[in-house]
Amino acid sequence: MDSGAEIANRLRQIIGDVMTQSEGETRRRRVQAEEYIFQQVRIGNVPDFMRPENYQSITFERTIDGRKVKATVRICPDYLAIGSNDDHILVPLSAPVAQRIADNFGLALPTTLIVDALDAEAKRTGGYIGFYAAPKLAEGATNSRTGRPVVEGEGGQRWNFQRQGGYEGRWMLSAEFIIEQNRLITEARARAGNPQGIRSGHKKDVIYDPFNYIRSNEGSGQCVVIYHRPVQGLSYTHDVSYPGDYSHGIRFLDSNVSLEITERDGRVTRDTRSFASVLNDVDLYRVISLGRVDASRVYRNQPIPLHAPPPRPTAQNREAQRH
Repeated sequence: MDSGAEIANRLRQIIGDVMTQSEGETRRRRVQAEEYIFQQVRIGNVPDFMRPENYQSITFERTIDGRKVKATVRICPDYLAIGSNDDHILVPLSAPVAQRIADNFGLALPTTLIVDALDAEAKRTGGYIGFYAAPKLAEGATNSRTGRPVVEGEGGQRWNFQRQGGYEGRWMLSAEFIIEQNRLITEARARAGNPQGIRSGHKKDVIYDPFNYIRSNEGSGQCVVIYHRPVQGLSYTHDVSYPGDYSHGIRFLDSNVSLEITERDGRVTRDTRSFASVLNDVDLYRVISLGRVDASRVYRNQPIPLHAPPPRPTAQNREAQRH
């Protein structure tokens, strides 16, 4: 099986030089890279923390119409990585390929509430790593044509994060940025003592969210929803086919949720339900999400029919629901 170093070289070969390719060629190559990543996962070339038996449990509690509901979810302690325990690399994926992996292995993707809970747990236990954004990566990644840091640009076109022009955008889809961000995260972990609990903060999460419905109206395309509260908040600007740049992290969780419901009269019932069914339940979704989502259809190139579309979440009502 390929080591982390071999994976890095393979990604460089497949993705190629994003600055000399057309946009279409870059997308075609990223599709090839994603298929390579999928196959590495399929054959089990992943570190042990990626295996479901090593997932960690987090419990969410909420009172709904007088009933106390506890939902326990088992979650991968870190983002998608391929390679061995000692030599692996964190890799981004488009939402459809991430969902393809989830469907193959009985997994699911998180929600904003789950991501926030993981951040809090990582901060509590020392596993929170700050996010390394594009300007920082541009300082360490090398432009193979100039032999100089990417930040120095080409032909006097120095990196300018405020401009967000083609130069910056192309590099965000490069293998160099995936590899450089992984290097910085690995070094940060070593300085922190390589925490073994929940690790968070260093990627933006691809999530299930009511915003998935925005461009899915009776057969139209979906958007991919990205969430990283300290850096970007909630983003739904990319079409679902967006290949996923260096910043996108894929966090898997077990597709089953353990429920404990205490009724008003004190009776307690326990049950195990699928994550998708809880997320689409008219009441129970509130335990694990800020909005109801039909996760059985999201990111599968399917329409998401609703009798009435859910209201658009706003910053104000999101904060109100958190408390």
